[in-house]
Amino acid sequence: MMRHTAHEIGATLTHRLAIDELNAWVASCLDLQSYTEMADAFTADAQYVSGPRVLNGPQDIVDFFVHRKKQGGPRSTRHMGSGLRLKFDASGRLAQGSSVWISYASNTEVPVDTLAAFMVADFDDTYVLEDDGYWRICKRVITPVFKNVEAAPRS
Repeated sequence: MMRHTAHEIGATLTHRLAIDELNAWVASCLDLQSYTEMADAFTADAQYVSGPRVLNGPQDIVDFFVHRKKQGGPRSTRHMGSGLRLKFDASGRLAQGSSVWISYASNTEVPVDTLAAFMVADFDDTYVLEDDGYWRICKRVITPVFKNVEAAPRS
């Protein structure tokens, strides 16, 4: 991705803030285990790729996290993202994004007495501005960079 001028960033500032808020909201839904609510963050044809796992559509994404919670027992997480870079297409309704995320995790309830990073990953996203005025994730590809298998989900 290339750098943007102040004018280019200013022209897309509202959309950049909305996409940043979308990413923070998805992270919050994961951390609070509000998986059903998270479905609204994705387009009807969304694809969510994490390593070898490919999930298609909001319901498949939600079902995966709900099932993992039921099978794996208690889990506490906090997701933190940084370095969001965006490039908008000429229509202003499609954006390619990249960012780095870290997930702190424990297979226990909070409060957790030890700090363990589960994964640092690169996120490559495609965002779509839909007719209702909300940006949604059309495709999310998560590429692990560092992993701590001891903090991995049980299921």
